Amino acid sequence: MTRNARYATRDGLTLIEFLLLLVLLSVLAFVLVPRMVTVPGDAPMDRSGMETNLKSSLARLRGSVNSFKQDCGVYPLSVEDLAASSAPLKGWSVATQPPSMQDIDPAKWKGPYLDAVPQDPITHKDFVYGRRGEGYDVWSASEESSSRGTPFSTW
Repeated sequence: MTRNARYATRDGLTLIEFLLLLVLLSVLAFVLVPRMVTVPGDAPMDRSGMETNLKSSLARLRGSVNSFKQDCGVYPLSVEDLAASSAPLKGWSVATQPPSMQDIDPAKWKGPYLDAVPQDPITHKDFVYGRRGEGYDVWSASEESSSRGTPFSTW
């Protein structure tokens, strides 16, 4: 029997054939798996999730506005001042009517009060910040209503 005839009837794969098969399967997996798997962050948020996110964002923003007011004695000029890396120069004082801008003592500032300013999950735009009631507040600019019928702008 010649040497070639003995190897022609062998069972199994050679190492080279096995490695080529492994590379081919890896390439297929690399291309196909991402198309079949959905990432939770990529999925569209349902209505109740957006409402929960809105409540959470408003509570966090309002808490930060109140902390700023307690520390500095004035309201921030904008919600961006809450995420500033240094003390803003001025803030809104409601001690006078109409409210006036007042200097902020940098020694009293204990910020930043937020890592980043969140966006309104309903409108995907900035929240509205301004005078409301006795002080300054943050609210949604959405004209839509919640699943319970209350307008988001009144939250």
